[in-house]
Amino acid sequence: MGGANILVVDDDGFFRAAVADALEGAGYLLSFAEDVPSALAVLRSEPVDVIFADHVMPGLSGLALLTSMREHMPEPRRILASGKADLALALSAINQASVFRFIEKPFDPVAVRLAVCCAVDDLERERTERRIADWVRASPGMAPAELFA
Repeated sequence: MGGANILVVDDDGFFRAAVADALEGAGYLLSFAEDVPSALAVLRSEPVDVIFADHVMPGLSGLALLTSMREHMPEPRRILASGKADLALALSAINQASVFRFIEKPFDPVAVRLAVCCAVDDLERERTERRIADWVRASPGMAPAELFA
C-alpha cells in the first residue's frame, strides 16, 4: 500500500488540502494539479498509480480527463469526486471512464482514504496477477516460489 503515487486534481485548493489531510500518514507519494493541463503535465513526468479528480473544473472536466486516461493510460485507478452527484453522472463515470470509485463532495476523509487504499490494493493485485501469468507463460510446468511461501 505505501509508496503508491497519487495524483489529486482539483481547482479548489481547499479540497486538494482536504484529500492530502485524509491521506496523511498512509505513506503515499502525493502530487497535485489544479486543472487538466497541469494534470497531464504530471502524468507525462511521473508515474501515477491512482488519480483522484474533481469533476467540475474550468476547461475540461475531471470526467473528460479520466475518460481519456481509460484509453491512453488504462492501468492507474481512477476516482471521481463531485459536489453535484447524481445517478446519470455516476453511471457516466463508470461507463465512460471506468472509475474505481465515485466520491460525493463534501466528502468524509475516511471514505477518501478507504477509496484510495482499495484502489491501490486493486492495482497491486492486478500487477501481481500479471507477473504470475507472465512467469507461467515463460516457464511452463513450473510454479513461482512465492506461491508456496
